[in-house]
Amino acid sequence: MTPDFKRFLLYVFLLSLVIWGVSVYPLTLYTEENQLHSIVAGYFVSLISAILGFLLNTSALRKSTKSFMVMVFGGMGIRLLLIITIVALIIGLTKLQPVTLLGSVLFFYIFFMLLEIFFINKLKNNSVN
Repeated sequence: MTPDFKRFLLYVFLLSLVIWGVSVYPLTLYTEENQLHSIVAGYFVSLISAILGFLLNTSALRKSTKSFMVMVFGGMGIRLLLIITIVALIIGLTKLQPVTLLGSVLFFYIFFMLLEIFFINKLKNNSVN
């Protein structure tokens, strides 16, 4: 486990802590149990995607520009297919609310993607200097 990966996981943990800390009271007050389970499931789907994306993109940094672009965009496509498959399985096999699940996946995906872009940009700039 590289120091960059450990730092990324720390930031993911801190971001998650802030998001859950701010939202836990309204969620428990205004949502049904099934909706809360859908939100948590969406969080974990997005979390898995973010971790896989960071690992793939950091390995792509050591490649040529063409290979880097192929790995980044190909990895993004593969991760989207993985997310779609997991969400479809969750919707098909559980009684979670699909709209809440999809909204949660999208919400956390955006936050984790921004964090991932921040870290990859930082790593790219550090490797150039």
